[in-house]
Amino acid sequence: MSIRPVHPFPARMAPELALKSFEELDTEEKQKTATARISEQIKDLTPATEQAPYIKNKGIQAHPGIFTDAEGSKTYIPAYDVNGTLWTVQYIQEDGVKRFAKDTQSRVFPHRQ
Repeated sequence: MSIRPVHPFPARMAPELALKSFEELDTEEKQKTATARISEQIKDLTPATEQAPYIKNKGIQAHPGIFTDAEGSKTYIPAYDVNGTLWTVQYIQEDGVKRFAKDTQSRVFPHRQ
């Protein structure tokens, strides 16, 4: 009588799980690269003390931590977690079109789920 090892998943699923792990690692690496990129981009931005067009059109005040470009036309809102880790930046154009930085995890924030 031979004893077979017990696996937590059927052998036929192993390639799918390996692929998923590879994809997760790839996503984590992209996130780290993107976070480094946007950290550098923020350094070149100006704090939004003046009202960028989007902020002005919404009738709200500029708050600390919100940035604008050199022309004062786009609004940049960095998103940090409770530990102060930068995860993404939301870019808002003059016409209100909103985008998040490529390869970043905007879904970690409750309002994005």
